[in-house]
Amino acid sequence: NFVPALNNISLAYFAEGEIDRAIDFAQRTLSLEPDNIHALSNLVHYLCVNGRWAEARQVAERLMTSQAKAMEPWLKKIEAFSFLGDDAAVVDIFTRAEQVDALRHPGINPYIYHLVAAAELRLGREPAAKQHWRQALEVSPGLKVAKENLDDLRRPIGARHGPWAFELGQWLSQKAMVDLQHLLKPIAGTAGDKAVAQATRRFLQLHPEMLSLLPVLLERGDPATTKFVVALVKMARNPELLIALKDFALSQRGSDSLRLEAAQVVSEAGLLPSGPSKVWTKGEQHEVLLLNFEIYSEPARRQHSAAVEKLLIKAIRAFQERGEADLGETLLKQALALEPGAPDILNNLAAVYDFQGHNQEAETIARQIYASHPDYFFARISIARFEIRDHELDRAGEMLTPLMSLHRLHVSQFV
Repeated sequence: NFVPALNNISLAYFAEGEIDRAIDFAQRTLSLEPDNIHALSNLVHYLCVNGRWAEARQVAERLMTSQAKAMEPWLKKIEAFSFLGDDAAVVDIFTRAEQVDALRHPGINPYIYHLVAAAELRLGREPAAKQHWRQALEVSPGLKVAKENLDDLRRPIGARHGPWAFELGQWLSQKAMVDLQHLLKPIAGTAGDKAVAQATRRFLQLHPEMLSLLPVLLERGDPATTKFVVALVKMARNPELLIALKDFALSQRGSDSLRLEAAQVVSEAGLLPSGPSKVWTKGEQHEVLLLNFEIYSEPARRQHSAAVEKLLIKAIRAFQERGEADLGETLLKQALALEPGAPDILNNLAAVYDFQGHNQEAETIARQIYASHPDYFFARISIARFEIRDHELDRAGEMLTPLMSLHRLHVSQFV
C-alpha cells in the first residue's frame, strides 16, 4: 500500500509496453488515494494511448478538481489535458497556476511552458505560444521539443508542421513498436505491396487501439510521428484510417508536401476524385491536380475489320515513322471509304492535314469528330487546343476537365 511505489511501478510497466498492467497499478493507487494527482494524470495518459478516450475524459474530470498535495501538481494536470487535446483546459490550468504564484519558484519544470505554448498555438495565439517556448528555453536551453517547435514556426508557412506537445515514444507503447518491427522486418526490401499490407493489417489486429489513436497522431503528432502514420495508413489501407487521412490531407495541419502525399493516397483509394481538389498550400486553399490513373501500352481491342486495320497500321507507319504524309492520306481515305465516320481514322487524317499545312481542313475534321463523338479523347484534346489558340482558356478547361477523372490512359492518350 506504499503509494509512491505503486505509482512508479505503473510508470515502469508503461515504459515496458505493458499498458494494461500500468492501468491496473494506477487504479490500485486510486483505490487507496482517489484524488492522487500523479495516479490520475498517469491514468489519463495510459487510457489515451490505449484508445479509451471516454474513460480518459472521466478521469480527467476528477483530476481537474483534485486538491491533493503532490510534486508538480500543475504540470501533471496540464500534461493530462494535453494528451486529451483539450487546449482550452490546458491554458485555463496554467492561468490559475499563475494567479496563485505557483510558477515563480526557481525549480519550475520548463516542460509546463512547452505544453502551454503548444495549446496556445493550436488556439491560434501565436505570440503567446512564442513567449512560452522562449520561457521554456530560458529555464532549460537544451529542451529539444521547445526549440524544435520554435524552429518550426520560423519556416515558410507551407513548410511548417504545426505545434506538437509529445513525441512518438509518449504516444505508442514500446510493445506496439516492437510488434510492428517484428512483423515488417522479415519482409523488408523483399516483399511486394500485398505482403506489406497484410503485415500492417496484422499489426492493427494485434493493437486495435491504433484505430482510435492514429487519427489523433495525424492531428497532434510531431513531424516524424505524422509521417510514420501516413506511411502506416498507406500500407494498411484500412477504411477507417483512410477517412482520417483524408481529413488530414484537407486540413491545414502538417507541411504542404506531407498533406499532398496523404491526398495522393486517399485519391488512389477513391476517397477524393481524380482531378483538381481544394487543398491548403502556402497558407491558402488552392486547386491541386491529384493524378490517379494507370498508364497502359497494350493495343486496344480491334475496332475495325481486318482490311481497315491493315490500312490504318500502314497509314500510321507511313506518316509517323517515315514522314510520308501523302501516302498516309491516301491510305486513310481508303480506310474511310470502307468505314465512313470512324473517329480514330478521321483523327489521324486531321493530323496528316495539319502536318501538310492544311490547318483549316484539319480543324474542320476535328470539330466534326467532336460533334459526332463528344466523349472521344483525342477530339476533346483537339478542341481544347483550338480554344487555347483563341485564348478561350475557360472553355479549354471545360474540354479537358472530364479527362482528368479517367482511371486508365493509353500511353498515346497520356502523351
